Amino acid sequence: MNKDAAGQTSLKGIIQTLSPTELEILQGVVISEAPLRIQMLNDNKHVITENLIIVPRHLTDYHTVVDIELAEGRIDSNTTTSGGHTHPYSGTTDPDGDPIHTHYYSGTTQSSSHSHDMDDFNIYRANMTVYNALKEGETVHILSLNGGKRYYVLDRI
Repeated sequence: MNKDAAGQTSLKGIIQTLSPTELEILQGVVISEAPLRIQMLNDNKHVITENLIIVPRHLTDYHTVVDIELAEGRIDSNTTTSGGHTHPYSGTTDPDGDPIHTHYYSGTTQSSSHSHDMDDFNIYRANMTVYNALKEGETVHILSLNGGKRYYVLDRI
């Protein structure tokens, strides 16, 4: 980040140089999630409530659409209760000529939990839920607007 004319390099410094009399960067701790309540650091009496707080989407639980492509690593799966699924022929057969594929056993029952190496794995336009809502005990940066009449949560610290 480049320094502005005042020599400030922090987000707080940059924002305060834009309108120093009406904007203030504060720090607070989430003391309640529902309803959202944030207590300002160094001021136990200053607690802001959700009707005064603007929370950006990235600090909430939200749904979005994503593409997922396997880069490196593996995918662990838990198949159906029966463990039924298909595999490419490995060249090994049982006495009846059926392809052999071994799963792990736990006691006398077959476990369906196992790993497969994947060369390619893609999911396109998948629905995903992001659980990123503010949690009790988290410290946040808050932008005070209009002399403390509204507050915008910038991000977690």
